[in-house]
Amino acid sequence: MPKTVQNQRLIAIHRTRATSDFLGIKNSHWQAAARDLGAHALMLYLYFASNADNFVLALSPTAIRQAVGMPTSTFRD
Repeated sequence: MPKTVQNQRLIAIHRTRATSDFLGIKNSHWQAAARDLGAHALMLYLYFASNADNFVLALSPTAIRQAVGMPTSTFRD
């Protein structure tokens, strides 16, 4: 069991192991993006990062809206 200090809690993570259709990204990369980008830009970053290296994506506002619920006007901004 990890050692804790005051104001820390131990949290057990339970999840299904993904063998396909999963996001593979380094923790340091998404954490830096979360610090440096706004919420909508972070959603786009994660959407892009969910594709394989060198994958060519046909991007559209409709695809983004269907995938993450981002309005077309926000996408265009």
